[in-house]
Amino acid sequence: MPSLNSSSKTKILFLHGFAQSGKIFEAKTSGFRKNLKKSIPNVEMVYVDGSIKLSKTDFHFDSISKLDSTRGGEQINYYGWWTTHDDSISESQFHSNTIAYLQRVFKEQGPFDGVIGFSQGAAMAAIVASSISLFDPSNVLKFAIVFSGFPLKFENLQRKYLGKRITIPTLHIFGELDTVILNEASELLVTQFCKSNTVTVYRHPGGHFVPNNKFIVNNWINWIKVTLKEQDSKRQAEEKGDPVDNLLDEIDNFF
Repeated sequence: MPSLNSSSKTKILFLHGFAQSGKIFEAKTSGFRKNLKKSIPNVEMVYVDGSIKLSKTDFHFDSISKLDSTRGGEQINYYGWWTTHDDSISESQFHSNTIAYLQRVFKEQGPFDGVIGFSQGAAMAAIVASSISLFDPSNVLKFAIVFSGFPLKFENLQRKYLGKRITIPTLHIFGELDTVILNEASELLVTQFCKSNTVTVYRHPGGHFVPNNKFIVNNWINWIKVTLKEQDSKRQAEEKGDPVDNLLDEIDNFF
């Protein structure tokens, strides 16, 4: 069981937004990542690429021309978890393209203590938090952080993958000036798909990005540390069981 005070690692899965990659998301969360490493030295942060490699036809916005295809002579690829021009996605299509991909991630690189996602990746993080047994039945997920999160717009996928309210602690972070994912969508994920007593909401004064300001970031890191300790204590208490029940079991075994 990972602990802040043990040599075992605290492993966190990071899921990027649309038209990014694991490498890009790692760079965009540099302030958060560096301060997290200082605060929790045994943390291991796993950044993965999205399940779908994007082509020019997958982009729905005009800024496609501004995206670099090469940088320093190196080819740059962009990924997503689904293509945004889709009006509908079948369960089988979503499973084969995205769910099965994340199942392999859990099998090859898990288990994970937490999951952190941004935008489209935040929607996926919510699915992981709601349906963790789908990805690894033995993985005890302790927390999820969603930046600019929202529930999947596809009702068939909502019913299948967000049918159960998220019961693990979740931290929802979104910018008050976000015009890409409106605050109403982020708030809908909070109110309709999460258990109310496990939710923390943090609004920052910016837009559609992950802030790297040290003061702001440290608030989130403190939340992670407190949550990990609480979840570990809860798990240990559950493993020990109720003392009265344990005594009764011993009496039954004696006779």
